[in-house]
Amino acid sequence: MSDDNNVSFKKQDIHDDNQQILKNNINVPILRFKDYSEEFKHYKFKELIKKSKAGGTPKSTNLTYYNGNIPFLSIKDMNNQGKFINYTEKTITKEGLENSSAWIVPKNSILYSIYASVGFIAINNINLSTSQAIYSIILKDNVDINYIYYYLQNLKKNIPKYIETGTQGNLNSKIVQNFNIKIPSLNEQKRIGNFLSLIDEKIELLEKKLVLWDKYIFSLKCNYFDNINIEKIVKFKEIIKKGKAGGTPKSSIQSYYNGEIPFLTINDMTKQGKFIKSTEKTITKEGLNNSSAWIVPKNSLLYSMYASIGLVSINKIDLTTSQAIYSIILKDNVNQEYIFHYLKNYKRFIHKYIETGTQGNLNSKIIKNIKIKLPSLEEQNYYSNFFNIFDYKIQTLNTKIKQYKTFKKYLLQNMFI
Repeated sequence: MSDDNNVSFKKQDIHDDNQQILKNNINVPILRFKDYSEEFKHYKFKELIKKSKAGGTPKSTNLTYYNGNIPFLSIKDMNNQGKFINYTEKTITKEGLENSSAWIVPKNSILYSIYASVGFIAINNINLSTSQAIYSIILKDNVDINYIYYYLQNLKKNIPKYIETGTQGNLNSKIVQNFNIKIPSLNEQKRIGNFLSLIDEKIELLEKKLVLWDKYIFSLKCNYFDNINIEKIVKFKEIIKKGKAGGTPKSSIQSYYNGEIPFLTINDMTKQGKFIKSTEKTITKEGLNNSSAWIVPKNSLLYSMYASIGLVSINKIDLTTSQAIYSIILKDNVNQEYIFHYLKNYKRFIHKYIETGTQGNLNSKIIKNIKIKLPSLEEQNYYSNFFNIFDYKIQTLNTKIKQYKTFKKYLLQNMFI
């Protein structure tokens, strides 16, 4: 894998010929840079730590403890910022610090969540204090912080076996200190840590690009559909050949499920976006015949009415759907892609039509009466192609992000032991 930002993976740099060594119980990973061959050494995490301590929260009812000059980290900050912590939403005063178990954690420490969202890891780029939900770790000089960051990230999948039972699964300092950590030489640690950091930097860059392109494309579509000047405005039902919601076979009857008929849910639409090429669930012919589900032919419009309302997709396979999805076969004189983009843009207005209840829903009557600005077929074709070019850009970025995340996961699984 390579690109124009110097993130590269070269087979000659990393090799996977350690299988025979692994069979002989020598402590080496499957993937490794060629220059190294020594075994990894085993430590308890506490042997690699210079200082570690959980934080503390000043009494929230005492206003003099808050809004000071000392950054105060919460797990929310860790969720929002990722690998590096550069700021905190809250701050505390020196008085708040002195009247709690909070302490000043120097920058370039490991921050590890031990309550609620267990196993989140970050590195602070600023001096800060933390709540008691975060265990802060200053490493010894012979340990690379990036290597430990990624080691702990890879270890996260094993966290459930360590957490304490109770109202919610938590860790404590003793458990963290007794994690088994396996490390190579400091030089190799740095090389592994730097390499994985490059992968993260590329993912972050692509995600930022995706956000910018999303905003740009959204503004383009809003500008076009808001300002299109045409006389022909139709109700959606006037351009629909067939429109009908689906149905869900009774879940308690096993013979209705795991058949050969794809069964679409809103979850599938959320994951796949514009084009539906598969479904997580399937139903049998018996399930189809004993529900209001129907076979929706490929290249129909799929519109979500419940929960995540206003999602739009196009199915590339014949399928059935739940009752939460309204399937639409358009008349022949309408460009389907144009209507797809129109409905996606219309989502920002759909809340005005939602039925009140336990949760906001649409129904077929509301959908059929949506007003559609319908230019000439020639203009529909032109703008659908125009918007598709930008949608392809978004799709390409999403694909790249998934590829890099998959690549990183592979490295984490195989560069550590």
